[in-house]
Amino acid sequence: MYRVQDQPDSTAVLDNGVDLSPLVTLRDDFGGVAHIIEEDHCYVLTINGGRTDGRVQRTAWWFREAWESARQLPLLTAP
Repeated sequence: MYRVQDQPDSTAVLDNGVDLSPLVTLRDDFGGVAHIIEEDHCYVLTINGGRTDGRVQRTAWWFREAWESARQLPLLTAP
């Protein structure tokens, strides 16, 4: 089960090397790390997917804890 950290990680790195600024960080007891980020005026879920190099990748599958924490974020508006 993933749990939301009190404060999101200050940075994360996408699998292509791009630095991220997480809005929400979630962790589980087995080394799983997920971040909700904002990209192109959309909320995007990233997850480490078993990686141990500290990088994350985008995922289309939102688990319950991520969905519930995203519901607490403000609505995004177009530029």
